[in-house]
Amino acid sequence: MEMAIPAPLDPIEELLDIAEVARRLKLSEDTVYRWIQTGELPPPLYLNKLPRWRVRDFNHYIEERASKIKIIEAAALRSAKREARKRAAERIAEAIKDA
Repeated sequence: MEMAIPAPLDPIEELLDIAEVARRLKLSEDTVYRWIQTGELPPPLYLNKLPRWRVRDFNHYIEERASKIKIIEAAALRSAKREARKRAAERIAEAIKDA
C-alpha cells in the first residue's frame, strides 16, 4: 500500500504518538513499529526521531481500512451464500435420488 508523503506540519495540529496509535488500533507498540516498517500504517512524521501521526491522517487511514474491510466482508458473505445455495441444491438432489 503506497501512501503519499505527509504535507508540512501545522504547528497547532494534534499528533498521535506510538502509544496512542497502539491504543486506538488495539495493538502492541511493537506491532505498530513493525507496521511502520512494512508500510501497513501511513508514513509517520518524525519529531526528535520519534514517529508521530496527524490525527486527520490517522483517521483517514482508519476510514480507508474500514471501507476495504466492508468490501471484503461483502464478498465473503456473497461467497458463503453461494456455497449455502450449492449445498442446499445438492441435498435436494440427493433427497430426490433417494426417494
